[in-house]
Amino acid sequence: ASFLSFNLVQASIAVSPSVIAIAPGEKITFQVSSDERDPILVRLIISGNSTYCQYIKPVPRIIYLPPNYKQKVYIYVPPVKITKGEYVCKMALTYKTIKFVPIQTLTLKNNQIVAGVVFNFYNVYPILLRSQLSAEDLEVKANVELKNKTLIVSIKKTGYADFAGYFDLIIYKGDKRVKFYTQDVNLGNKRPEKSFQYPLNDLPPGKYRVVILANERFEIGHRLWTKARKIYEGFIELK
Repeated sequence: ASFLSFNLVQASIAVSPSVIAIAPGEKITFQVSSDERDPILVRLIISGNSTYCQYIKPVPRIIYLPPNYKQKVYIYVPPVKITKGEYVCKMALTYKTIKFVPIQTLTLKNNQIVAGVVFNFYNVYPILLRSQLSAEDLEVKANVELKNKTLIVSIKKTGYADFAGYFDLIIYKGDKRVKFYTQDVNLGNKRPEKSFQYPLNDLPPGKYRVVILANERFEIGHRLWTKARKIYEGFIELK
C-alpha cells in the first residue's frame, strides 16, 4: 500500500478541563480521553511566547491511551520566582494514526487501490500561568440590551487576567424568578468580549429585573475568585 500524510488540527482526543490555570509551586490534575477505535500514544508539548512557560512540566509527557479511556495527567510548576502577571502558554496534544482507505483511480481495472493514510493529529489547549495575582486582577462586566423581546447579553473582560468560567442570567418578576440560564464563557486578549441572545417571547408584558452573576470554573485550578460576583443588575420593560 502507498502512504499519504495529512495534518489535521482537530483530534479525537479531549482534555477536561479545557482551560487550566496554575501558579508557581502548584500541581493541577486533569483528564485526557480518546474516542479512537485503537490505542494511541499521545505526546504532550508545552510552548508559549513567554520563557516562563518552560517551567510548566506535564507528567507523563507521553500517554498510552486505550479507546474510550480517561487518563489522569498532571502538570506542575516548581516554586520559582516569576514576575507578577498572567502568561498564556499552550499545551499541544499530538499523535499519529494510520488508516487504510480505498482511493479511486483511472488506470487500474477495478479503479481502486488501498492506501495507508497517516493522520497527524494535534489539539491545543491554553494554560494560564498566574503569578502573584489577586481577585482584583480579574474583572468582568456585562451589558444588557433588549431588542424585539430578545435579550442580548454582552460579557466583557475588563481586568488584567483572562476569564475562564460561566455566568448565571436570572430574570425576576417582582420577587419571583421567571427565567434562569447558565452560560460557559472564556474571555482573553484575543477575544475579550462575547454576546449571547435569549428570546423572551413567552413572558407577558411588564417590568422585569435582570441579575447576572459570574464565576470562574472550579475545575480550572488556580482561581482568582472564590465565589460568584454580581456583574450586572438592572430592569427591562417588555411590551
